Amino acid sequence: MIRRTVGYILILLVVVSVEAYFFIGSNPEPPEIDLNTPSPALGQAVASAIHQTVSDPYFEPLEKLGRLLNQKPGTKNISLDELTQWATDDQLPTCFIYDVKTRDWEIDHPTSPWILDGILEYIKLDIGSESNNGKASITTLKAEGETWWLGYVRIPPDWKNPNQIAGVFFSIDQYLVRDVPRLVDNVVLRPRFPLVPFQQTPPLDMRREEGHIALRILDENGEVYLQRGKDFKDENLIYSESQWYPNPIVCMQRGWDLQVFSAAPKPETGGELDQKEQLAIMIVSIILISIIYWVGTAQRGKG
Repeated sequence: MIRRTVGYILILLVVVSVEAYFFIGSNPEPPEIDLNTPSPALGQAVASAIHQTVSDPYFEPLEKLGRLLNQKPGTKNISLDELTQWATDDQLPTCFIYDVKTRDWEIDHPTSPWILDGILEYIKLDIGSESNNGKASITTLKAEGETWWLGYVRIPPDWKNPNQIAGVFFSIDQYLVRDVPRLVDNVVLRPRFPLVPFQQTPPLDMRREEGHIALRILDENGEVYLQRGKDFKDENLIYSESQWYPNPIVCMQRGWDLQVFSAAPKPETGGELDQKEQLAIMIVSIILISIIYWVGTAQRGKG
């Protein structure tokens, strides 16, 4: 009777262990985010900072204007000074206000009348549309052989026939050549990004401390558009946007790829068993004990 009870207990332990094994396997714990060692999480944090840096100058005026209109829903007119004081960059973008009734323009940077004519065409279509629900309108247009980004808001935003159109625009072509490199350097070269130390781009300045993070931007043909740092070995790649998005958008260009590299030594793995491995070893041990027990019981029974 005692032997049979012990046998039942061993069988029960085997069943419970197997169920626990598959339960753990079907509910894996989410990986911990580590921003101190070379990892995809670290690379994604760096990439997010780059994206925010190169997009803030043209998005922030619209975002702050939207917050103002939400706080003061009765606003019927704003001044150009109110719009330009929210810009985070002196060169990018060009802020404007178009008075719908007087058809007058206010702009904070000199620009071509051909560009304003192109913007006006979009504004007229927007005003005549019934689908606008008071949100910001964002689009691109062609003017003078360049591609331009345009974002604007109706003032008041919920009026079918608004008093003003307030917004921003800039040349994407000039942005790629002139603005993206200097905005990226604002992150890489200045002590405003304490998360990681960036590598120097040759020639090296021996007065500066050398870091271990490098980054590069590839165009749709896989050619290097911009890189900062010097170590771009495949084994040091910790994050690539093309790995996560089939058709990524980097620097407003669809299909470009932002890659982050780390020359810091990766943490050694091994030597410790994870929870699932430990449970597997316990299951095998219980099974072996059960087999030995039943073999021993059978032999004693024959004796």
